Amino acid sequence: MHPVTTPQAGFLSAMMRDPSEYTIQIAFDITGNMDVQRLRASWHAVAMAHPIVRTMFVSTASVLVQAVAKDDRTEWTELDGVWTANDDALQAATDAFMAADRTRGFSMASVSFHRFTVARIADGRLCVFWTEHHSVADGWSAPLLIADLMRACAGAGIDAKRVKFRDHVEWLLAQDTAVSEQFWRESLAHAADAGKLAPPKPRADDAAVAKYGELHASIELPNLAAVCKTHGVTVSTVLRLAWALVLRHFTRSEHVMFGSVVSGRDGSINGIDEIVGVLINTIAVPAHLPLGASVASALAAMQSFSGDSIAHSHVGLVDVQRAAGVSSSSKLFDTIMVFENYPTAPTLDESEICFTSIKAVDYWDTM
Repeated sequence: MHPVTTPQAGFLSAMMRDPSEYTIQIAFDITGNMDVQRLRASWHAVAMAHPIVRTMFVSTASVLVQAVAKDDRTEWTELDGVWTANDDALQAATDAFMAADRTRGFSMASVSFHRFTVARIADGRLCVFWTEHHSVADGWSAPLLIADLMRACAGAGIDAKRVKFRDHVEWLLAQDTAVSEQFWRESLAHAADAGKLAPPKPRADDAAVAKYGELHASIELPNLAAVCKTHGVTVSTVLRLAWALVLRHFTRSEHVMFGSVVSGRDGSINGIDEIVGVLINTIAVPAHLPLGASVASALAAMQSFSGDSIAHSHVGLVDVQRAAGVSSSSKLFDTIMVFENYPTAPTLDESEICFTSIKAVDYWDTM
């Protein structure tokens, strides 16, 4: 049993308001010599190798803590009947199930924050729906768990000696908060001057309007790699500056600020890239873009901040806001830019089992 981290506390608080918040759904097909019993046994091996998979949460009047169960309590459901293999009908059935399953979500009473539902397809495939909560896994963790599940299904062993999420929690508790708070105090010295985009709030009579909206766009940036190489910056830095310039344009303020989700995997723990758990955090990203400033100088400043902030990116936003002297009744920023770069699940050569059509969807708190 140990304390929850700041991101975990935020995810759980949102879940208490709406069970569907921060629910992650992953759907994939399995072809080959696989049945539900074998799949469950394989996941059991994964769960026993990763304590965070067996984690549940306990709330008291003053604190949230996480406890690890000795056994695997993952919920499994095998749907009755056989689903058609027709692509359109199968997609419709998938969408309907995922919508209903997401609404169910999770709660503090959940004994597991992972559940699996399996549907049999007429062509012999197993369609697997894996639902988990962000409080026990981030986007980086899902490919790691899928990789271990694939290994277990193929009869290969799982390395149970890898660094655990608890090691990350203990690392967080050992950090010097004063040093990090000083960094944020200096970095966000112009927080009060930063212009806000201030999108309009939903009207009271908009109750029937969908809570989430999506806009998908694909943009080709053939010269992006060359730009990064020329200026000695990362892709993330270029995209951060691009968003800062958008805010500069619409707020008409030379000081802007936005949130950015970081992986939290640049710490000093050996093997941190193999930890399954919640290491992500949201940090404030400031930018000073006066009229006449060159793109080269703005890129250099953004890259410098990105590098300097790594050692302090574990600090929770509440503490950052306090260090910056911003009232708790105000927001540090009102937009978030996320750049995702996750490991991919491996393919198993010469395996009789194949995982295909892996699709992940997560739902973030918008209130």
